[in-house]
Amino acid sequence: MHDEHPDPHKTQMNPGGQKERRFSRVKPVVVALLVIAVFTALWVVATGPRQQREQATQEARREAQVAPAVLVTKAALLPPRGDLQLPGTIQAIQDTAIYARAEGYLRKRFVDIGDAVKEGQVLAQVETPELDRQIQQAQALLSRSEAALAQAKAALEQSTTQLKLSEVTAQRWNTLFSRRVVSRQEADEKQAAYDARRADNQAAQANLAAADNAVRASQAELQRLMELKAFQEIRAPFSGIITSRNIDPGALIRIGASEGRELFHLAQIETVRIMINVPQTNVPAIRIGGTARITVQERPGTQFSGKIVRTASALDIATRTLLTELHVSNPDRMLLPGMYAQVRLGEARSGPVVIVSGDTLMIRSDGPQVALVGEGGKIHFQKVTLGRDYGMQTEIMTGLAGGETLVINPSDEIQEGVVVRPRPAREGAADSQKKK
Repeated sequence: MHDEHPDPHKTQMNPGGQKERRFSRVKPVVVALLVIAVFTALWVVATGPRQQREQATQEARREAQVAPAVLVTKAALLPPRGDLQLPGTIQAIQDTAIYARAEGYLRKRFVDIGDAVKEGQVLAQVETPELDRQIQQAQALLSRSEAALAQAKAALEQSTTQLKLSEVTAQRWNTLFSRRVVSRQEADEKQAAYDARRADNQAAQANLAAADNAVRASQAELQRLMELKAFQEIRAPFSGIITSRNIDPGALIRIGASEGRELFHLAQIETVRIMINVPQTNVPAIRIGGTARITVQERPGTQFSGKIVRTASALDIATRTLLTELHVSNPDRMLLPGMYAQVRLGEARSGPVVIVSGDTLMIRSDGPQVALVGEGGKIHFQKVTLGRDYGMQTEIMTGLAGGETLVINPSDEIQEGVVVRPRPAREGAADSQKKK
């Protein structure tokens, strides 16, 4: 009976025992998984920074291998014919410094800077007390010389009269001697007296000539002093404008440019001249009588017509340029001496000209160079010969043919053979504007 009816309590406990047995079997697996997870976390924490460092190093290496970016521009080739613009300075057609010719003190001044004067006009008067005394002395010396000349003339007349008497007397005694009337001794004495009178007459003639020369010298000295006296009035040598005045009444006046100072400066500007230096490549197009257009910044929109009047007919060895003079009519006096002008010569270029930006040039010990960007972005330093400097741009005489890509403001890292990434100057300017 007992075997057929099992105990219900025992039957209820069996499921719990099975769970405990299953848990005991799963527990080691869970522990193992937890251990693996912990070790994995520890490995990740330990190796993460190292991987980041390695990744940063690799990125740095990749960045180091990237070619540096540079701004570039093109060398321009200008057409063979066209206007040539050159700078020049306006000068007066006549320009002179006026000095005093008579020493003294400035009595009065009649003009000042900016005044227009005519040729021969009195500019100032000089008081010359020392010169006045010299004139008085010269007049007194002339009077004495004239008196001495008068005495010499009277002495010569007297000597001439005595000479004639002695000559007649000697002839008579010689005639008497020939007739045996007088002795030889007496005839010789008369002849000797005649010879003495003749010598006296020659001396009187010499004294007269000396006195005459003294009078002439005194007259010349007086004339010189009187001419200096005329320079008491300082006059304009030609018509023009007083551009400088360096004296005031009462100032001490010295003679000449070495000892004295400049009194006035006079310029004639009805016609002005401009001196320009024409580059050697443009010399064949320069012809005497050719025309030019002149502009000045102070007269915007106004052009003046000039004419080539002469050249130096030789090039300056240092600059290889031809000095050329132009004349410009200036009746209204709009162009003033000293103004900076731009002279434009039509059809002055005889051949193509290569122009580069000034910031592409490098001046080194072995001469001017530019950094060319060749195939594959490789840098090559090219020697060039400079021509005319136009400020922002410069002519290249030799070394470039036009169209080459040039580096702008190359830095120290730009060396021969370095590979670069060229970027047009306009693109670089746009990027810089975006960053701003």
